[in-house]
Amino acid sequence: MPNRPPLSRRSVLAAGGGVIVVTGTAAACGSVPGATTSGAEPTAPSSAADADLVEEVGRAIADAAGRARATAGVAGLRPLARPFVRLHAAHLDKLGWTGTTSTPDVGAADGARGALLTAERRLQAKLARAAGDARSGALAQVLASMAAAVAQQLAVAG
Repeated sequence: MPNRPPLSRRSVLAAGGGVIVVTGTAAACGSVPGATTSGAEPTAPSSAADADLVEEVGRAIADAAGRARATAGVAGLRPLARPFVRLHAAHLDKLGWTGTTSTPDVGAADGARGALLTAERRLQAKLARAAGDARSGALAQVLASMAAAVAQQLAVAG
């Protein structure tokens, strides 16, 4: 048997993405089983670094939610955008993020669709990176699950 170096947390999260995608939407919006035994909220930041990470991720999700809401107002794009609006609302609720959101001008349908999908891909990548950066294992699980949920919705959107 070859002697292999231990896997990093990022490698494990990246490799586990396929498994998470299957249950991403449900897991991202539910609790993290066994994440804590103290009764504390499983996504509660364990350090100042995690608190900053939650703020940064919350702001990114809120921006994506604003774009999705604006895109839902464009003729013919509501079926594409509404699932993202609901998903982001659930994720912001899970993080306990209460900041303000903006609603960008998304323009015509042809450009709005592409801009929405590009913004969602960027958010998915940001959530995956944040999962690797989280100090709390429970927060890392939640962020990875959120990344998977966005990826799953992107796959459905085509």
